[in-house]
Amino acid sequence: MLNNLANINKQFGVDFSVQTLEISEYFRGEHQVSIPPDDMTCSEWAERYRVLSASTTSDSGPWENAKSPVSKGIMDAISSGAASHVTVCGATQVTKTESAVINPIGYLIHKRPASILMMYPTKVKARAMLRDRIKPMIEHARDGVLDERINGKVVQDGFTFAGGNFYLGSAESEGSISSYPVKYLFIDEADEIAMTAKYGDPIAVAEERPKSFVNSLVVKIGKPLAEEGHIQTDLKNADYLFYPFVPCPHCGGMFRFVQEGLCPQPESKKDWDGIGTYQCPYCAEKVTDSDKPNMILSHVWQTEDGIKLETVLAGGFRLRLAFHLNSFYSMKISFTRMLGAWLDAKGSEDKVRVYTEGWLALPYVNREVVENLSVNVLMKRVENYTPEMLPAGVCALTSFADVQANRLEALTMGWAPEYESWSIDRKVFWGQPTDPGVWRALFNFMLMPYPHPCGTTLRPVQCMVDSKYRPDLVRKFIFKYKPPRTCMSQGSQDNKAPQLSPPRKMGIEKIMQFYVNTHEIKKIIHGGLSAPEGEPNHMHFGAHCDEPYFTQLLSERLVREGKFPRETERWEKVHTRNEVWDMTVGNYATLLVSGISLEEYANIIYGYFTAGGKK
Repeated sequence: MLNNLANINKQFGVDFSVQTLEISEYFRGEHQVSIPPDDMTCSEWAERYRVLSASTTSDSGPWENAKSPVSKGIMDAISSGAASHVTVCGATQVTKTESAVINPIGYLIHKRPASILMMYPTKVKARAMLRDRIKPMIEHARDGVLDERINGKVVQDGFTFAGGNFYLGSAESEGSISSYPVKYLFIDEADEIAMTAKYGDPIAVAEERPKSFVNSLVVKIGKPLAEEGHIQTDLKNADYLFYPFVPCPHCGGMFRFVQEGLCPQPESKKDWDGIGTYQCPYCAEKVTDSDKPNMILSHVWQTEDGIKLETVLAGGFRLRLAFHLNSFYSMKISFTRMLGAWLDAKGSEDKVRVYTEGWLALPYVNREVVENLSVNVLMKRVENYTPEMLPAGVCALTSFADVQANRLEALTMGWAPEYESWSIDRKVFWGQPTDPGVWRALFNFMLMPYPHPCGTTLRPVQCMVDSKYRPDLVRKFIFKYKPPRTCMSQGSQDNKAPQLSPPRKMGIEKIMQFYVNTHEIKKIIHGGLSAPEGEPNHMHFGAHCDEPYFTQLLSERLVREGKFPRETERWEKVHTRNEVWDMTVGNYATLLVSGISLEEYANIIYGYFTAGGKK
């Protein structure tokens, strides 16, 4: 191509390479916009071009993703082209504004130019953001890649750049958010915008602006100030809700930081030794402040059921993505500081609200907690029976299995009329759920016969496997081994649904799956824990039930939030390990699936006793 250009230059006596330079000089904006976009991601752009000003941060100098590791996934989701909406529910001091607003705006001006609207609750805040954050970002970007694209000056209400315009919007002025079509919409402090508006819903008005553009993008960030606010609503309605999962330095198990994992949990600051740690939900080892930075550096953005962000970005299109980020993931905030802030807040409703919203990125609501029994109280109820001989009152058995990333677990329970129950046997099968041998051992356990004092043996009348994690593997191995009387379960998202909804045949294997209203069943089990002997739902515990068993059984508590008629109920984790609780609830659902009459089965067992085991 260069040889051809040289020949043309000689033939016509014109240096076209010089003319090209002149065109780019005199039509600078058109030339910049005409350059095809490359494959650079937003996080790569930030490390290549972004320079932080000393007037806006204590970490002045070139942007480094390693100083805020979790921001990389958010930035790359925004620049991926896979999302139409990105919502970041973030706490304070986790660089959510830098990663979800400032860096993306710089990237878009440089690499994907089109008109942009940035929206804040008030005009004062919007102008301050432009003056103190956006303008320095433009001025300090390396190689002048942003400054050279600005046409004229950055004025208080926006500016023009090669390929588009930058507008400011606020909840105070409907005209500022309804007058201009834009391709990119950034909404900061979203819940505060909705609360301060004097007309309708300004966010709904603003979200009309990008509709006429192909591949438009709406980015919304903020703390959740209300359960029914924009941030929480976006999290609930997202196609994928991502959390940063970190590896335990002791066992390698992946988990996300939550308040319940902080250790210790003293009643007040005066009872605290001044050191905070975090308990791994898998191996129960303590993670220290010195372990935390490397854990965050090794984080993986994924959903609760293990779907990774990179997988979604590789194949997604026009998705609604959401990210949840609490203060645990700041490289500057230790476990000790988190625990100290929580203990300082306890006892003051206003301070607890600030901690809940600003540190945990959770909405604060008025709530009533239905406290559980203590582990010590349940330990005193342990009876001497073992799986070698069933208690005489048992007339039917069920078995339920839980699937985890590194193991399968199963719990077998016994039942009598009025839903009296016994915990009979529990076993953990370590290994990947892709291993056929682990599933073979699981099904052998779930279908195992148990001797009964009446002289016969009992096998579970129904077995069920939870399909929340890797339903494809659950279907595959149920189909492969065909264990009798075995189906799948899935928890219902509707708290008002029946305890058991009609089943569906799932996958090419056509495995039967039942939908369970776990919320209502949990209330039944919760009540049964304190039901006295002889009353309906009374629960018995055998010799295998130790302290860790009861800790898991009491891993959730019922929370009632709001006031009538808008009162809601939800289950809140108080311990990260909850398999025993889930399997106990699952066994109750399994009994419902079986459809048996406990009274009829009790008569059969009674018949065996009266016939001396010969019936």
